[in-house]
Amino acid sequence: MGQPSRRKHFHRGDCRGTKGNKARAHTRDLDQIYEDLKPQDARKPKAALPINHDLPGLGQHYCVECAKFYVDMFTLNAHQRSKAHKQRVRELKTVPFTQKEADAAAGMGSYVAPKPRAVSDKPVEAEMEIMSIVETEA
Repeated sequence: MGQPSRRKHFHRGDCRGTKGNKARAHTRDLDQIYEDLKPQDARKPKAALPINHDLPGLGQHYCVECAKFYVDMFTLNAHQRSKAHKQRVRELKTVPFTQKEADAAAGMGSYVAPKPRAVSDKPVEAEMEIMSIVETEA
């Protein structure tokens, strides 16, 4: 009869860079994005975003709901049809909790459930066309 197999410890040292990777993958939180989607800023295509050489596509193609920059308009439109974008839009339909609601849920007041909110899900190209029509009329 043979000896029992020895444990090899192949993945013992796989902890390099985990702290840095956690911070690197962090995007904007839902409550911060919700502030960007308030009615005064909601889905206004910005005519001229400032050019930033450090961002993909020079910072010209931005998804407000996901808080990400994309290389070109084609990639942005493909992203807007993706499952990840649709899930983010669905998450943003509810109003985020405030500190007052958190205190109420913890037993320091009365709790009122959040209300759903309407989110526009039009493609960016349609908005750009509308803005160009408005600019030519003016």
